[in-house]
Amino acid sequence: MKKIITAMGDSLINDTLKKEEKYIMQTPDIELEDDLIEAIKSKKDTEILILNIEIIKKEKIYNYINKIKQLNQFIKIIAIIQEETEEIKNIMLACGIKDIFYGNEITITKLKDAIDRNKTTEEILAEEINNLKEIILKEKTDKIKKQKNNNILNFKKIIEQEKNIFLNKNKIENKKISGKVISIIGSSGVGKSVFCSNFSLAFENKKTLIIDFDILNKSIKTIFGVKEKVAEERENWDKQELNKLIIKISDKVDLISGIDVIFKDGNKVEKEIIINILNELKNKYEIILLDTSSECFLEYTKELIKNSDFSILLVEANLLELKKSKKLLEIYINKWKINKEKINIIFNKYNSKSIDNNILKKLFFDFNILGYLKLNENYNYMINKNNNIINKDLKQEYKKIIQKINNIN
Repeated sequence: MKKIITAMGDSLINDTLKKEEKYIMQTPDIELEDDLIEAIKSKKDTEILILNIEIIKKEKIYNYINKIKQLNQFIKIIAIIQEETEEIKNIMLACGIKDIFYGNEITITKLKDAIDRNKTTEEILAEEINNLKEIILKEKTDKIKKQKNNNILNFKKIIEQEKNIFLNKNKIENKKISGKVISIIGSSGVGKSVFCSNFSLAFENKKTLIIDFDILNKSIKTIFGVKEKVAEERENWDKQELNKLIIKISDKVDLISGIDVIFKDGNKVEKEIIINILNELKNKYEIILLDTSSECFLEYTKELIKNSDFSILLVEANLLELKKSKKLLEIYINKWKINKEKINIIFNKYNSKSIDNNILKKLFFDFNILGYLKLNENYNYMINKNNNIINKDLKQEYKKIIQKINNIN
């Protein structure tokens, strides 16, 4: 039996579904935003939410839906929109909502079909991976707690080390640094987040920051096995609020995940805010890596690329991915007016079945090619074990890329 909440501002659908024996209506129909959040909190086993988008203020839709998903990561949302617009459609896509009905096209029959439709293999697999991650993280946390309880002296040493690192960090922050900003770009699934994570660990003697601007996926916090920090929404962002988002990965590497708090309307953010944030962080970090989204409708990605010292486009060497990369380059250069001299190419997941590198050089003859990263099973090890130590062989490959970057003026 499916457990359902309706938030329609109209009890008709709720009353109709209540007559079906196979559905359990968790609450009466909900009319207000705050009441819905409270219902999701109290009814944590809810499987389906039928949501009339009209009950949410337009400027809050993106953050509001993500808040619901944080409270119940497995809930399936069926959205009903009175009038189809490109802006609302993009917000729905950004929130990962696939079941959408517009205006008068909704019927009880169609609605029941959407409720009863089983999850796809991809959705089931995603849930299983999340569950597995939770188990792994819990085991890791329990092990750390046990070690601390069994060795108090060692725990004190760890605290002392952390104190020294904190003091050293403050010393570094007081120095003026002119950091280099590198945006990582490319099509979906090409490996941007894994590349960012490994790349940050390869800069041994440089204070490095990753900013996860891929707000649709936020994969880097999962790769490193950390929880993002939350800062409050503010009209004017300052240094103190920015510092609240920083997560320590290692002695030399920090991460900012949760940067979507600066987005006031779905996927929009003022250009000046992005510039101010990057300028502030360039005073603290020598290398700043920007993990970006592959979605071209996200206008802020254009500002990230424009305000980077240079960009690395990850390309997978097969016909389908080459076609996607060429389309992205067309958007970056012709539509967004990005200087092509700023775009550098790395062929990722390269293997014996990939297109020959001589052909690739001809296809991308007018771009600087930084290298070829081989398909490596150690990537899966890093993701599954939440490891913040780069494999020795991988490190050598990344160091070659860093050497070439150092030669870029």
